[in-house]
Amino acid sequence: MDKAKKKSGNAPAKEDRRVARSRQALSKAFVSLLMEKGYARVSIRDIVERANVGRSTFYEHFENKEQLMLWGHEHLKALLLGDPAAAPSASGAPRLPFLGLYIHLSESGPMAQALGKGPGAEIVSGFLRDTLRRNLETQATGGRKTSIAERAVLAMKAEAASAGLVAVLWRWVKDGMRQTPRAMADFCDAYLDGVFAR
Repeated sequence: MDKAKKKSGNAPAKEDRRVARSRQALSKAFVSLLMEKGYARVSIRDIVERANVGRSTFYEHFENKEQLMLWGHEHLKALLLGDPAAAPSASGAPRLPFLGLYIHLSESGPMAQALGKGPGAEIVSGFLRDTLRRNLETQATGGRKTSIAERAVLAMKAEAASAGLVAVLWRWVKDGMRQTPRAMADFCDAYLDGVFAR
C-alpha cells in the first residue's frame, strides 16, 4: 500500500510536491546506482545515501527496492497499453504500440542493457509479461461475449505471446539493439498475427 496516500493534512498540494520530490530523488539515485553496480549489488542504504534522504523516507514511499524499480517503470505500462479499442489486424490479432516501446528502449540504451542483466531483469520481465498478457486478453475479446472455451484459448495465446514478446525484447537489447525500433515493432506485429491467427 502506498503509505503516502494514507497521509492527510491541511496542505495536500505542498505534501504532494514533497512526495514527488522524494520519489524522484530516490528513483534518480536508484538508476545511477543500477548503472554503476547492477541491481543485485544496490542496497537500500546505497539508495538513501545517494538520494540524501533518511531511511524512513524510503520506507514511507516504497517497501523495497523492487517496488522502487517497478514504480520507475510505470511509464512502460502506458507505452504497452495503447488504445484498448484499437482495431485488430486483418488476421484478428490484437495491436499494441510496439513502436513507442522500442523507441523508448533505444533512447535509454545503457539503462535498458543494465536492466537486462541479473535479478532485475526477471522483475522487469514479469512486470512486462503481466502487462502484455492482460492487455492482449482484453484486446483479443474486443469487448464481445466469449465462451469459456474461447476465453481459455485466448488466455493461452496471450500467455504465449507475452512470454515470446518479452524474450524478443531482451534478445534485441542483449544483441546491442541493432535493428531499428520500426523493424522490431513490425516483427512484434507479425508475431502477434501468427499467435492469434484464427
